[in-house]
Amino acid sequence: MSKVAAQIQLADEELSINTAAVRMAEPSLEARRANYIVKRVDAESGSLLSIPSSPIRLVLPQQTQTWPRTVFGIIQDEGDQESPSLGVVLRQETPRSLYQLTYSIVLSPQVQLPDLPAATLGAAKLSRDSKLTRIAPLDVLDHYSQVVNEGVSNQFATEFALATDPLFAVLGPDAQALRQESFGEAVEVTWEVTPLDTEIVAFGTADGGALVMGTLREVERVVPLQSGAAVNASILVRALTSLSQSVRGFEVQSNIQVLWYVPPVGSDEGIRVLGSTYNLVGAKEVDNE
Repeated sequence: MSKVAAQIQLADEELSINTAAVRMAEPSLEARRANYIVKRVDAESGSLLSIPSSPIRLVLPQQTQTWPRTVFGIIQDEGDQESPSLGVVLRQETPRSLYQLTYSIVLSPQVQLPDLPAATLGAAKLSRDSKLTRIAPLDVLDHYSQVVNEGVSNQFATEFALATDPLFAVLGPDAQALRQESFGEAVEVTWEVTPLDTEIVAFGTADGGALVMGTLREVERVVPLQSGAAVNASILVRALTSLSQSVRGFEVQSNIQVLWYVPPVGSDEGIRVLGSTYNLVGAKEVDNE
């Protein structure tokens, strides 16, 4: 982890995606790529998630004798005890490959983790379509995306603990309505969240449930409603599009890495979001229709 963190720090200083790629892989690498572009335009803009190397609070390796192999860990910045804990996933493709950081998820404050297997035993890594969990890891992403887009009326809403879900509060229909209100009637704001086709990492927990990590893609469109009107670009959008405004509007893509806890079969507890990391990954002018 020290070698991973040192390499990423060097890449952040150089703003070099090639340097980062030595120790980072998707989906975390894509977030770095967009932020480096933004920071080359404006050093004060953009945000680079700090990747500390210690102290390591928890280690959960995959229970396997083969490759590729994966390990989940929780780290907190030793120099800043007030900073949130970070859930990380390291992946090694072959016995001689360097471990690479794939997931880096900021855990929610006062998060309560389920009971996990001892590090000496390791945890079973579940397939994306595993039948061993209440719902398959792939379905966790699909169902959650639908709930975020449609709200509590969606057929899958009761699967999730939405009342205490900080991510749903900032992504769901109520949040979208507030964002539309902030823009006023001159523009239309819409967004949609869908599962992204990146690796889904799922580890079995000691109670028969699962930790599931996956990536969602949020696409937000801001379009002027009046003929001849233009939408002003934020600093981040300007850096990625080279446009200061547009009469067609802008489309902004963000990736959200999410960690869920899926309770075991038979439990009436809702699926909980344990943490998330939100990253701008792209922006463009809205295409002519």
